[in-house]
Amino acid sequence: MPGAAATNGFTRMPPPASNQTDSINIALLTEWIASHLPAKQSYDQWRQGCSGALTCPEGAPAFDADGDGQTNRHEFLPGSSPRDGAGGFKPQASLAGNSFRLTFTLPANRKATVEPSADLGPWPLWDVLGNNGVPRLPGPQILEGPRPASRQYLSVRVDEN
Repeated sequence: MPGAAATNGFTRMPPPASNQTDSINIALLTEWIASHLPAKQSYDQWRQGCSGALTCPEGAPAFDADGDGQTNRHEFLPGSSPRDGAGGFKPQASLAGNSFRLTFTLPANRKATVEPSADLGPWPLWDVLGNNGVPRLPGPQILEGPRPASRQYLSVRVDEN
């Protein structure tokens, strides 16, 4: 009969760590700390930059300061202005042959996922490379996959890291 360690999975664990350094991942973490972490902006920092005050009701997360149907919280996530109803988060879709491409821009410290639906019913995750909810580098984002067989709606969900 196997011992307790064998039955609860301990024998499948990797061997203890070595004393060798992982220079590739150390460089990646160092670059993130030096370049991307300082750019992280809280909602309150964004609110103060947009409205100039942390206490005014127009800066509350649920308020729609520009009347465009997007709350301040929904303006904050993609980095759009809460005072410009014509601006905002506007993903662009394009077709090329049998390929469908969706492009959008994200600020630092955001992640996004795209969900398609043919009838506004269920919203499954779009099964394409890179659409996994992993935090992304800031800037233009491109997701590309096969052209849909029928008309579809898309939802792009943006969230903080």
